[in-house]
Amino acid sequence: MTQDDAASTPRTETTASLVVLNSSVTSDDIVKCIGQAPSAMWKKGDRVQRSVITRKSDGWKIDSTLLRDRPLSEHTNEILDRVYPNLCFLKQDGVSRILLSAAIYIYSFDRPPLAIDAEAIGKLAELGAGLDIDLYNFP
Repeated sequence: MTQDDAASTPRTETTASLVVLNSSVTSDDIVKCIGQAPSAMWKKGDRVQRSVITRKSDGWKIDSTLLRDRPLSEHTNEILDRVYPNLCFLKQDGVSRILLSAAIYIYSFDRPPLAIDAEAIGKLAELGAGLDIDLYNFP
C-alpha cells in the first residue's frame, strides 16, 4: 500500500469527554469521588488552549482513554463506566451544565456509526447531561 493509498483509505477518528461546567468541586473532591483526577480543569477567563478565546465558566473534564479509532458508542460507555454513578453527586453541587462532548474526524468519505446505546442515554439523562457532537469531514 502506498502513502497515497493510505491517505485515501476511509477512516474515522473519535475523541470524547464528559465536561462539567460551573462546578465548585476541587480536583481533590473529584479524585475522592471517582478515584481519578480530571483530564483538565479551568477557571473562568482562562484561555482555550492557545487561542484568544477565553473560558466563560469554571469547569473540568474527563477524557475517554480509548484509541481514536474506536466508535462514539465505545468512547461514551468507557467514560460512563469509569465515572457513573459517582458523578450523581454533581446534582447537588450547583453544576450548571454537564455535557458529553465528542469530535469525530471523517477521512475519505468514511461513514462512521453515530450511535449511543439506550443505557448510556439513560445515564446521561440521569446526570442531566447534554450532547455536543462535532463532525469534521476531510475528503
